[in-house]
Amino acid sequence: MNKTLWKTIRVDRCFDNKWIKVDKETVLLPDKKKIDFYIIKGQPVVAVLGITKGNKVLLVDQYRQAIKKNMIDLPGGRVEKEETLKEAAKREFFEETGWEISKLRKLTSFYFDPGRSDKQATIFIGTAKPGDRKRDVDSTENTSVYQKNFHDLWQEVTEDKIKGTTLRLAIFSLYFSKHKSAYIR
Repeated sequence: MNKTLWKTIRVDRCFDNKWIKVDKETVLLPDKKKIDFYIIKGQPVVAVLGITKGNKVLLVDQYRQAIKKNMIDLPGGRVEKEETLKEAAKREFFEETGWEISKLRKLTSFYFDPGRSDKQATIFIGTAKPGDRKRDVDSTENTSVYQKNFHDLWQEVTEDKIKGTTLRLAIFSLYFSKHKSAYIR
């Protein structure tokens, strides 16, 4: 593997809010050419593939402003400061679905867009059961929650009907996982 390293000479913060930060890095390339490179810095995010007692996957249908339409995907969101990935997964799963999640284990992790961002996502899988406490819904997260059988999801993913990155990756990861039989019957 070719490990071509760029040398960072300077970093300037161009934009900063609670959701993202953008850094302009002045870098020296291996051929000694100097360029400015922009990096979107993001907090880690989590998503949860929650499987119900009835062997269904819990999904959310949520409006996404960046693409100006609703998208079906896994419940999830960003990791807050002082939170572990698992704590964030449990919190986000409940916030978006009203269901509790247990027996969490990491299914996979990935970088969203490593050419422009350092944002990393971790997908967990676990057992979902209806929650018995009141859900506090954020006005920006008006989600519809529903359940779908894994085999139907697999078909929709392979037919390119589902566009949500985390859902697609989770379904592929579980399908090829040695642990598939523990979750999918």
